[in-house]
Amino acid sequence: MTHQLPENVTIVDDNGIPDAIIQVDTIQNAATRLMYAMAANSGDEEALKQVSAKYLDEVGVDLFGYVTAAALKLMTIYVLEPTLQVIDAALPTIPMRQKLTDAHHNAEETL
Repeated sequence: MTHQLPENVTIVDDNGIPDAIIQVDTIQNAATRLMYAMAANSGDEEALKQVSAKYLDEVGVDLFGYVTAAALKLMTIYVLEPTLQVIDAALPTIPMRQKLTDAHHNAEETL
């Protein structure tokens, strides 16, 4: 079953009062491009700063959080998971998934 997202989403404040109306396609398109730009520049800290600044300028402060949250999810699904599958197949003695789980637990306990 495919879930069709609405064309627009209304954002409400803590009191349920409409605060903004956003176009879902705008967020998804920017998030996809951001994901690939970040992945392509993963080894270059300065380039990553420039990518972030570019997308902040493009979508603005109000949408940037939504775009980055969507990009993080997409990065996990379309970049990290396939990478882990390759590591699992090619280097089964490197427990990368366990290392990520351990890092997650450490972060939860110490941060």
